[in-house]
Parts: sequence; structure tokens; C-alpha cells
Amino acid sequence: MEIKGQVALVTGAASGIGKAYAVELLNQGAKVAICDINTEEGEKLVETLAAKYGKDRVIFSQCDVTDYPQFEESFQTTIAEFGHIDIVINNAGIMNDRFWELEVDINLNGVIRGTLLAQRFMGTDRGGQGGIVINTGSNVSINPYVSVPIYSATKAAIVNFTRAFGDQYHVDLTGVKVMALCPSATDTKLVRDVNRKLLLARYEDAWQRDTASSIPQRAEHVAKALIHVLSSGKSGSVWMVEKDQPPHEISFAKHNRDLHTSAVSQKYLEYNTLIMEIHGKTVLITGGANGIGYCTARELLRSGAKAIAIIDLPDSNGENAVTELEKEFGANHVIFLIGNVANAEEFTACFEKAIESFSTLDIIINNAGIMNDAEWEPMVDVNYKGVVRGTLLGLNHMGKHKGGKGGTIVNMASIVGLQGNPIAPIYTGTHFAIVGFTSSLVTFYEKTGVRVLIICPGLTTTGMASKYMSSKIYAMDILDDEIAAKEMTTMESQSPEHVATAIVELIEKGNNGAIFVSENNQPAYAVQLPSYTDLKISV
Repeated sequence: MEIKGQVALVTGAASGIGKAYAVELLNQGAKVAICDINTEEGEKLVETLAAKYGKDRVIFSQCDVTDYPQFEESFQTTIAEFGHIDIVINNAGIMNDRFWELEVDINLNGVIRGTLLAQRFMGTDRGGQGGIVINTGSNVSINPYVSVPIYSATKAAIVNFTRAFGDQYHVDLTGVKVMALCPSATDTKLVRDVNRKLLLARYEDAWQRDTASSIPQRAEHVAKALIHVLSSGKSGSVWMVEKDQPPHEISFAKHNRDLHTSAVSQKYLEYNTLIMEIHGKTVLITGGANGIGYCTARELLRSGAKAIAIIDLPDSNGENAVTELEKEFGANHVIFLIGNVANAEEFTACFEKAIESFSTLDIIINNAGIMNDAEWEPMVDVNYKGVVRGTLLGLNHMGKHKGGKGGTIVNMASIVGLQGNPIAPIYTGTHFAIVGFTSSLVTFYEKTGVRVLIICPGLTTTGMASKYMSSKIYAMDILDDEIAAKEMTTMESQSPEHVATAIVELIEKGNNGAIFVSENNQPAYAVQLPSYTDLKISV
């Protein structure tokens, strides 16, 4: 949905997340009705916003979501002022298990009333033009807090209510899409003075345990997640936004209602969530003519990628790679660009040509690499400097701080970048560098909107690996047969197709900074780098 020019009605919008929603919608060019029970705060906010955005773009309507006639009047007032409504955000909520009947009436019944009113006033079956409803859930919608069982229940109910009304059956009837956005701990008044809001005072210890690992996020970050969901979410979808990370969709099993499990570490895939859909995306892959790069290009096209630019050397067989991919996926999906990632001018020219061809890029995969400890300086230029160049080019094009729309960068490392290996110490060092470089960029996501991800394959049956393993001329002269044989006996190889599948999974589901390992043809899993203080030992 294009936000500019749309009319949004937001409940609980005088403060907290609701206020942040209203401001972000105005920033995106929408007109907003701020609905709240607190008249003083609401009118004061509208006065401020009207001065900045114009009196014709924002109004206040007193609204108690437990009072159906007053709630209905807010819809009527909004339509009288703006002519129609396109978006309804049921955000009003409290957390107070001590007054649980009111809590249920606001949190759950208020969402039900708001959704039914949205269908009535926006529904195509009632003469409306359709629209979108966003219901505000919570992280406790999925993982309840034992300290606030009734609050958790209201938020859990919102999720299933949303999934049911968001089904295509209802969309076909009304033209109204329904989705849920579930923020984790957010810095608002909702979670202040908690000791007065618990059902029993003795639950305070449980609250401390429930929230021990919580990192409160800013309401403004949740508001940016709202725009993402409005723009790309499907009806019935449920989205989580936590710890200032990108919002991700929660995937539910179709029949038994259990959340999918995944072989990937729960650190990054706690709900088997979908963060990016590959369908329709444009991709640039370095070293994409052969091996893992080629297999990744094919797997991305199978997943619906719109177009892929392969960058590789003149003798890399790139033209044949394009021909083979076109046989399977048709013409105009793949281009081959000749370039060396170790050459800044060539790499930049290829990058610009890809943008010229596709208009934009959504995903950058810095895959090009070589293995030659005997001639290590060119290897450092390709393996590390090439990744740095590709990452910087990607940030400059996709970064929101440069006028881009955000995106994803995947940097190819190796399991030897997580744990040293004596067979190829210098090669190993380049991958340690990639892991450190990429992990250091995680902090800048809020500024750039670009996820940075790391894939660490184990030994893979590619031409590069076969070439290195076939002769000691590519190794440091310190390496002897005994050490090489000892290390080789512990290695199991995997296919490049298996790594490609892991890369696609990483793109679809990896949170910003995620590190996925793919080895031995086993399911991919995530690893978390420890703090150096956790590695402390006595001396």
C-alpha cells in the first residue's frame, strides 16, 4: 500500500506507540485521526502536529474503545472530515491485571469493536473501498508472561482473531485486510509502575524473571515497522518487532496451530519467521558463475527473484551460466558482468551497470573468493577487500541514509572464520576478518535499513576446494603432510546446492547480524559470537 494520501484512524494515539504511529504516518504523507480517551493529551498533540503538517491532515476525536457509540462516532467524524478511511489501527491498550475486566474490554473487546467498525465503514460489501486493519498485539501474544497472565491472554486472543478475520474468505467478502503487529518491550508508560498493575504483589519476582532479558525498543522503531507491514504484509499475517531489529513475520503451522520449528538456532529464528520475501527482488552476486555462487543464483530464481546480476572473471564461464539459467527460468532474468572484485574501478563499474539494468538492487551477496596461501596478497584483495568494497557499494546504494530503501547484504565467510584451521592460516584469517567486519556493521541498521548477514559454509565440493586440496603448491610451505592428513580426516564435504539453500534461508529469515553455518549436508544453524568477557580465563 502506498501510504501517501491515505486516511488512517489510530486508537490510543495520544501517547506511546500510538503517537509514534500517527507521527510516522504523517511523515509518510497520510492524513490521521488521533483517537484517544485522554482529551487533554490528544488535543495538545494535534495542535503540535497541525502546526507541522497542516490542519487539514490531522484531527482529534475523543474515543473510549469500550464505548461502542463513541467509537462509532470517531469513525463518522473521520469520514466527515476526510471523506473516507483507508487504514484503521487498533492500538489502544492497557496492562493492568488488577483491573482485569477493564483490561479485557479495552485490549480485546476494543480490537474486536474496531475491526467490526472498520469492516462496516470500509467494507466493499457496504459501499466502501476496502482498506487495512492493523491490530496491536505483543510479544506475549506468542510467549506469555507468567507474571501477567490475563494481559497475555488478551494479546494472544488478538493474534487468532486477526488470523481468522484476515483469512482470504473475509477479504473476499469485505475487501478489508487484517494484520497484527506485535511489539516486544517498548519504552512507553504501559510498563511503568508495574508493581501496581500485577494481579498479586507476589508476582513481582515473576515479572523480573519474565523481563530479565528484555531490551526496550523505541516507539519510533515500532512505527517504522508499521509502515513495513502496511506496505508489504499479507492479510492474516502476524508480525513481531523487537530490540530495534527489522519486523519479521511469524509463521504458523496450517493444521495443528503449532509454531514451526527450525533447525536454525532459536537465537535468530525463534518463531521460524519470515523477514524478507525473495519474490520480486533484484540481486547481485559476486563470483556467481560457478560453485556456490551459481547454485545460489539458481536457488534465488526458484524462490521468485526477479533478476540477478552475476559478476565474475572473464574466464569464469559466465556466459554459459547465464545460458543455463535462462533455459530453466526464461530470458531477461540474469545478466553476466565481467569484473574483478579486487579492482575497485571494475567492481564499481559492474555495480553501476547492474543498477542501470535493474533500476535498483535489493540483495547483495559478496561471494567471490579464492584459496591460495602461497600467493596470499591477491587472496586478501579478493576475499577481504572485495567483501568490504561490495558491502560499501551496497550500503551506498541501498542505505536509507543515502536515499535508498534498505536491503540485505550477505557476506561469504567460512567455518574457518569461526575457528582457526592450520591447513590454510592466511585464508582462515581473511574469513575471520569478514566476520569481524560484518558484525561491526550491525549497529548501523537503524540508519541504513540494510541487514548485514554472514554465511559460514564448511568444506564444499567446488572447483576452488578441489584445486586447493589437490596440491601443496597453494599452501604455506610450513604445512606438512602429517598436519594436512590429520585435518582432512575430520572434514566432511557438502554440495554447493546445500549451501545455496542455506543462503536463501538466511536471506528470508536471518535477523540483522545473523551468522548461519552450513556443513556436512546438515540443516543450517545459527551461531552467536560470545562477548570477549565470556572467554576470560585465569592466567
